Amino acid sequence: MIAAENGAIAGAKVGGMADVIRDLPPQLLQLDVVADVMMPAIGNMAQQAGAQWHSQLLVPFAGRIEPCELWLLNEAQQPQCTYLISHSSFDRIYHSDDDRPFATDASKFALFSAACCHLLAQQVLPAPDVIHLHDWHSCFVAMLLRLAPQYRQLSQCRLVLTIHNLALQGIRPLQHDSSSLACWYPNLYQQLTAEQLDSISDRHHRHCVNPLRAGINLVDRIHVVSPTYAEEIVRPSQPQLGFFGGEGLEADLQRRQGQLVGILNGCDYQQPSPPGDYQQLLNSAENAIAAWMGRQPQLRSVDQLALLRLAQWRRSKPHMLLTSVGRLTDQKVLLLRHRQADGRSTLAHLLEQLQRQPHDVRLLVLGSGDRHIADEFRQLAGEFANFLFIDGYNEPLSLQVFAQGDLFLMPSSFEPCGLSQLLAMRAGQVCLVHSVGGLKDTVVPQQHGYGFNGDDLDQQSQQLLATVELALRQFGSDTFSELQRQARQLRFDWQRQLPIYIDKLYG
Repeated sequence: MIAAENGAIAGAKVGGMADVIRDLPPQLLQLDVVADVMMPAIGNMAQQAGAQWHSQLLVPFAGRIEPCELWLLNEAQQPQCTYLISHSSFDRIYHSDDDRPFATDASKFALFSAACCHLLAQQVLPAPDVIHLHDWHSCFVAMLLRLAPQYRQLSQCRLVLTIHNLALQGIRPLQHDSSSLACWYPNLYQQLTAEQLDSISDRHHRHCVNPLRAGINLVDRIHVVSPTYAEEIVRPSQPQLGFFGGEGLEADLQRRQGQLVGILNGCDYQQPSPPGDYQQLLNSAENAIAAWMGRQPQLRSVDQLALLRLAQWRRSKPHMLLTSVGRLTDQKVLLLRHRQADGRSTLAHLLEQLQRQPHDVRLLVLGSGDRHIADEFRQLAGEFANFLFIDGYNEPLSLQVFAQGDLFLMPSSFEPCGLSQLLAMRAGQVCLVHSVGGLKDTVVPQQHGYGFNGDDLDQQSQQLLATVELALRQFGSDTFSELQRQARQLRFDWQRQLPIYIDKLYG
């Protein structure tokens, strides 16, 4: 498996991909499938993780030789190994290049991919039966192994691509830029046929390379992380109507539909819920915020506001606590930001709706990401005493939120699989979701939780508020208690998914 993230290593997680890379290899081992992991070593990650230095690599890249290092991490003498490739430019997992989108990351992952292929071609590592790529970051491997003559000895190796986020595609220029295909792989670019060039170019920007499209067109199997999402992405997106499908790649996905497989991610049900209660949740939040403040040279108003709200919330426990945990992106919160007829956001209307309840109902949101979204949420947190916005992410705190909340909100505009709703239900928290993608596959309305839909953004936002109103009315009833029980008993474990992986992807 070649990936950018790995939740098994401290500091190597951003999103759900990291959880899959952490959980899937040890599960596969139970069926005698040894899945090694290859990933970039960010900063001094290799040393901190206790990896063993293996060798120096001299990797041909961008017309020069780049020195990299290979580190091996093998815990508890398992047959699996994590290969960490370090380079001076691997200083963080992802960068933000506002003026040149993906420029830094694309160059970094292009070099990382060249190092992966170099290791395999030089037989520094044993040749695998399958190379399992994850998202656009590793799709350069598919380009090199399928199109570069120097890797013909690896042409029989089966290539599988898992798409965790179709919206991020890593598009960069074909040439005339320091972060371009011609710069990274000059020999490959010069010998590409017209047909090969067409298969890796972006459909809408023909002067650009699209790594994710290249992966879709070059691998043997394409995997997305839920059956419903596999059906959605072969249809064109209609963002004005709130539908997000193929994101410009639907024609390629339609053509390869026979090799497209939707398999849900699994969830670890062995991990116990964290001990504690409502006060422990507030303590965890306070500790997380204090740690963030200690690392910042200047105080953030959003942190000070959150601490003020925490002090107020300590005076009493709410009748009902709504929660949300996730990245602050339009994928996750577009509906909450959508403007109603009066010009106010759906989130503002939701908070007013909670204020009107006869009992104390509050909303806690934990997440970080887009600064504009964070600013909007911070302003509302100052306006509404029933809203606690914690701008950041902390794993222990998130587990407390899952365990102590009563109703988990996940109104994603699209959701390839989703892990947060699985973790919330594992802890017995009822989920209210937009019934798309993996959310539709895991939360059945009136059985395990609540779901809503709508033909456009206005309808979806109104249905969100109406469904919250239904949940508020039912809270405390036998109906709600049954939803809690069913949610806690629901199982989407890896054991159910592993045979499908082996049959549909690796076989």
